[in-house]
Amino acid sequence: MLIGGRYLLVEPVGEGGMGRVWRGHDQVLDREVAVKEVLLPRQVSAAEQAELVARTMREARAAARLNHPGVITIHDVVEHDGAPWIVMQLISGRSLGAEIAANGRLPWQRVAEIGEQIADALAHAHAAGIVHRDLKPDNVLLSGRRAIVTDFGIARIMDSTTKLTGPGMMIGTPQYMAPEQLEGSSVDAAADMWALGATLYAAVEGIPPFDGPTLAAVITAVLTRAPAEPVHAGPLLQLLGALLAKDPSQRPDAQAVTRVLASQLSASAADAPAAPQPDRPAARPGTGPVHPETSTDPGLPAGDASTMPAAGGVARPSGPEPDASPSHPPSPRSRSHRVTLTASVGGAAVAALIVAVLVLRLAGPGSHPGSGSRSNSPSTSTSTSASSGAAIPQISISDLNNSFTALAKLRPLAGSGRGSVGVILPDTISSTRYVEFDAPYLRQALTTAGLPGSDITIQNAQGSDPTQLSDAESDITNGASVLIVDPLDSTVGAQIESYAQSRGVPVIDYDRLTLGGSRSYYVTFDGVETGQLMGQGLVSCISAWHVGHPDVMVMTGAPSDNNATLFAQGYDGVLAPYFSSGKYKDVSNPPGTWDPPTALSEFEQQFTAHPDINAALIPDDENAAPIIGYLKDKGVRPRTFPTTGQDATLPGLQDILAGYQCGTVYKPIYLEAEAAAAVAIYVRAGQTPPSALVNGSTTDSASDTQVPSVLLSGEWVTTANMNSTIIADKFVPASQLCAGSYADACQAAGITG
Repeated sequence: MLIGGRYLLVEPVGEGGMGRVWRGHDQVLDREVAVKEVLLPRQVSAAEQAELVARTMREARAAARLNHPGVITIHDVVEHDGAPWIVMQLISGRSLGAEIAANGRLPWQRVAEIGEQIADALAHAHAAGIVHRDLKPDNVLLSGRRAIVTDFGIARIMDSTTKLTGPGMMIGTPQYMAPEQLEGSSVDAAADMWALGATLYAAVEGIPPFDGPTLAAVITAVLTRAPAEPVHAGPLLQLLGALLAKDPSQRPDAQAVTRVLASQLSASAADAPAAPQPDRPAARPGTGPVHPETSTDPGLPAGDASTMPAAGGVARPSGPEPDASPSHPPSPRSRSHRVTLTASVGGAAVAALIVAVLVLRLAGPGSHPGSGSRSNSPSTSTSTSASSGAAIPQISISDLNNSFTALAKLRPLAGSGRGSVGVILPDTISSTRYVEFDAPYLRQALTTAGLPGSDITIQNAQGSDPTQLSDAESDITNGASVLIVDPLDSTVGAQIESYAQSRGVPVIDYDRLTLGGSRSYYVTFDGVETGQLMGQGLVSCISAWHVGHPDVMVMTGAPSDNNATLFAQGYDGVLAPYFSSGKYKDVSNPPGTWDPPTALSEFEQQFTAHPDINAALIPDDENAAPIIGYLKDKGVRPRTFPTTGQDATLPGLQDILAGYQCGTVYKPIYLEAEAAAAVAIYVRAGQTPPSALVNGSTTDSASDTQVPSVLLSGEWVTTANMNSTIIADKFVPASQLCAGSYADACQAAGITG
């Protein structure tokens, strides 16, 4: 059977209450995939069936935005013969449940290793506003040393069917369901932490913490009894007790668990240095500066030390439901510091360790769920070349500004390098920035760094994959020793990088990551942080513009673009508490595009079908412009219909002045151009860029690799700070911004540049 016109079903590999899984073959990309048919009830009406299919597609798309090595990758979601099918990464290996069934309990060290990876994946999902709801050993796949969580969102999909198929039905496996879940209460991240505790208990003991001869007996045990004390858990004993606390507020969150398990593994290794250690998985975003489920609202405190018990567990942050009226979006620039504890842990010391980790996290500045992990390593002023003993000039992100002068320090490196630098930009349609800013800024940066004009080639692919590949081949043929590429998509990006690698030419991904590629470095603005800024800006604007009952359309960029995925991860995480609390209504989620006419068509269709929509998360200014024009034509008044954007285009800024767009994420492109140029100069000279410049890493979910990255921060711009950012940087001239009918609005905003 062929699904979605491209996925050939080869053989069934598993079936459960929530679906049937097939081994499949993607005939377009010539790769094996797993294809899951979500089994929906047959006894519902056609209208109810259509609603369930739409809900399934929506939940699956939300899960597909998770970008983490511990979460199974969702490639596609299609509808076939009235049923939803989810196309996923095919994992070679068996489930943790099958491993326990075959071999019994696992050593506590291996359980800690598996648990650390699961907890890190949960932290990533929870930060994006996604709760698993059905975590259990059967939903954890083991592939080598990796642990991969599957079926995010499926339990929520199936749970929604019970409202149609009859009261009293329960979706899930009771032995791994939290008490509040069994009681029918609302389910949040704390329920996943209970399930994690039950899963780790089963792994280390060989049996679940609660069981019985009947379903009623299992439920009674979960609700009323303490689990039998584990006898094989070693130093995991207290952590398991904390995770299995009946009170959700007393359970540690995913980040605290990740840190504690990492510390226990470190302590175990330190106690037995001569013992051979298993290969550890590659570094993951959550094991650097971890991404807490930070509040997006001043009414949601990140936590308080007074909520933490003295022993036996860690309190989760507590606080009121999200307030739909925060006064302003919090600053994105604060960061939490990684805490590494390598002490002998056991017994009551584990409880103290958990508390210590969480206290330090809560006491320090907050962090954000980002597209990668950032390093907090201090920068050094100089380093020494191993080959010559000469000092290598150093540069850091903090040195970069719109004067470009910092790059002059790299001229000695430019003089010692070889070959030219080829820059290949994607198009002139998705954003005019590539012509107006990126190309001239990149040339200025490379020139200031000491590269002669004859060694700089900058081309634009004009939206054509074959042209972009041809440009790369031409650059290499003509002597390029480094390429800076902003790929149109991952397909052509991977082709370029494969060709370059075969000829010994390193590639720097610029602004957009090539999934499955082989680049050496990645330079970008932090995608998840950018999405958070848009989400926080929309929340603030809904409050400031007094939108009483927000019915929100959440739009996205092209599904094939990794940046669009990261942006959506950021704003979905911000908006999720408002949707789940009922303060906002998530009305519509169009498929997504970076093409403005297509975005307008998507908006028109949804607005016609849902005329109560009164706010829209729009992922960039280019898409927002025609949508705002449409709203004006419909008679929508200023400051009544909040919208968002990014890139600080002239039309976007003018729509902000006019009261039709809340704000835009300003990403100073000169910073991105300077950073890319600096990395290129180091690489061209055969040197490693300093950690003060390459300040983090980004997960390539397609290849499960960490890409050394320069992660930059954008800024949310409204009328309040437009003069001190956009105008001060001469990004847009005040004479253009304030022309004609916008003069009065500029004056009111204090724009004087």
